[in-house]
Amino acid sequence: MINISKMIANKLKENKCKVIFEYPGGNVAPILDAVKLDGTIDLVVTRNDQAASLMADAYARVTGEVGVCMATVGPGATNLVTGIANAYFDSIPLVAITGQVGTGSLKGIKKTRQIGFQEVDIVNIVKPITKWSCMITKPEDVNQVIDEAFRIAREGRPGPVLIDIPMDVQRSMLQKLDILNRVDIIEKRSIVEQKKINLLIQKINLSSKPVIIAGGGVILGNAENELKVLAEKSQIPVANTLMGLGSFDLNSKLALGFMGCYGSRACNKILAEADLIIALGNRFDVRAIGTEINKFQEGKFIIHVDVDKAEINNTVKTNLAINGDVKEVLKLIIDRLNEINIDTKKWLDYISELKYKFNLDREYRLSDEYDKVRPQYIIKEISNLTNGKAIITSDVGQNQMWTAQFYKYRYTRTNLTSGGLGNMGYGLPAAIAAKYAKKDAQVINITGDGSFQMNMQELGTAVAYNLPVKIFILKNNTLGLVKQFQDKTFLGKATSTVIKYNPDFIKLAEVYGIKGLRISKASEIKGIVKEALNYDGTVIVECYIDSNELAIPEIEGGHYIDDQYPYNS
Repeated sequence: MINISKMIANKLKENKCKVIFEYPGGNVAPILDAVKLDGTIDLVVTRNDQAASLMADAYARVTGEVGVCMATVGPGATNLVTGIANAYFDSIPLVAITGQVGTGSLKGIKKTRQIGFQEVDIVNIVKPITKWSCMITKPEDVNQVIDEAFRIAREGRPGPVLIDIPMDVQRSMLQKLDILNRVDIIEKRSIVEQKKINLLIQKINLSSKPVIIAGGGVILGNAENELKVLAEKSQIPVANTLMGLGSFDLNSKLALGFMGCYGSRACNKILAEADLIIALGNRFDVRAIGTEINKFQEGKFIIHVDVDKAEINNTVKTNLAINGDVKEVLKLIIDRLNEINIDTKKWLDYISELKYKFNLDREYRLSDEYDKVRPQYIIKEISNLTNGKAIITSDVGQNQMWTAQFYKYRYTRTNLTSGGLGNMGYGLPAAIAAKYAKKDAQVINITGDGSFQMNMQELGTAVAYNLPVKIFILKNNTLGLVKQFQDKTFLGKATSTVIKYNPDFIKLAEVYGIKGLRISKASEIKGIVKEALNYDGTVIVECYIDSNELAIPEIEGGHYIDDQYPYNS
């Protein structure tokens, strides 16, 4: 006789699952018990189901493995939705397992709203935000479905999968194990034609102003080494999308840094003037190139490399479309590096002048000595003290933009942030999961006072599992990026974006038994940032910043990528 919950635990182990981020409930109790008895897979119990899905997402980002989360039926399952959507839009491999009422209590096609207690049709709820979702209704299907889930999550363009398992299936026993034939559900990768590589090399050689755009696909495809070789051997500069930060060392003279809506003027002007764009694993999202798409295409030969065919020619018209794995495509180019003959010295000299002229320190009018408490100074200090080697999690809002601008990422899988979904509350759960995965790494969460309060209960998880993370809360008592938009668009009417009551985050730290520090004067920045980073436990640093501090420069709607607010700069 074979116990199905034990089979599930064993299948998870076979698929190299090392940890499940979960919140318990009666309808996943048999699986949790089996996992605990097996003792191979760790269980990290969060304080909220949403945090479990966000932690699984972050674990996958920092390790490159499939993240796994679990929650019970009903509200447990629906609380996972935000993290599942986050993983879907950022192409993160994740398997979510949910408990369900017994098959005899499913409403099926009946018109009644619900039969079983807490019954929710989670499979159909998540269909638009998963690569695959299914309910296991037959015990003999368990092995095949779990294997398929992990395969689908990681193959092609990665993404989340959900498996819903009714209670009676979890508790059932099998006398004979019936393995069903595997069914291929996703398309196989296309084979890259050599004639396309021929044309790519030809266009590089004809170019005088080439730029590589490195998107999140470089990191997902583990192609950072190949990117480095191509860029350095051909001396082509590299711009990063938000999701691509970390794929290329920002200390390199070839690094253009963060591009797009809140990217530097230098980077955006270089993209505007480029005659050749080699886009690697990015979507040409409006936040990356602005709204003036037709103008962006003018005078450029655009090469787009992406594993997802649907993203090519979706927004920007591509002159050369290469549907394939970024790493494999780069390998094909590198094999023929001897055929690349391009002199970019004049282009790189010009780029150096632009980078000096439009330095972000000048943009923000920063001084060499910290003259007041400003978020840019705090992030620069963190970057300097960690030498760009820490794992940084950021939330959504001004804190995300300032971090992207001023933290000098040097290594892959160190930039954890919510891109496509733009999920406030991501940062703290992500930091905890990153610390779990990389015990020896310095893990820092840079967040805003609005974002932090969305999942601050996870401080309990950090303490319970002894996962020391450093949390810098940029406290300006506003939802800064939305207020910034309101101030320009609605004549300063900051509807709902001023936080009327904020807790004392130092006292909150004390409640959880962790260290609390405060930066309220410029003279405190260096000492307190250093103290926080050197402390061996979790620490909250409450940073008082001006509510009128802006995230600039900004591409506004209707303006080209090289025309950013403020316009008198």
